[in-house]
Amino acid sequence: MPAKVRVGHGTTITFETTGFDAEVRSMNFSGSSREPIDTTHLSSPAGTPGKMGGKTFLVSPIADPGEIAMEFHLDPDQVIPINEPVENIELEFPLQAGEVTACKWTFAGFIQDWDATVETEDVIQGTATVKISGEITVVPATTS
Repeated sequence: MPAKVRVGHGTTITFETTGFDAEVRSMNFSGSSREPIDTTHLSSPAGTPGKMGGKTFLVSPIADPGEIAMEFHLDPDQVIPINEPVENIELEFPLQAGEVTACKWTFAGFIQDWDATVETEDVIQGTATVKISGEITVVPATTS
């Protein structure tokens, strides 16, 4: 089976309510994480010589879906939606050979923070963090 290698060029992000739109240069996903819940107590057995560890944990049933750090060309005429509520956001990945519809990730999220860099002889750049809220729905690409 051939590897499913993809290139990021052509990936789009759509903010469905605010319509925030930018020429995105890169997106960095923090990934999801689940917190350990410490169940060690005063009567827990001490660590055993010759072994490692000893504390006990449960895993949280709820994962933090993470965030997306975006770098983009900043249009100073456009308002960054920092004061807007959670909205639906869609990432659409580029079509691969043989695909009819592209793979999409949909989720609720909001702009958590942003900043800008303005230099004498360079493109005005912005960065923003999108905090994902809830679950990410993966809509796989389809073929024929």
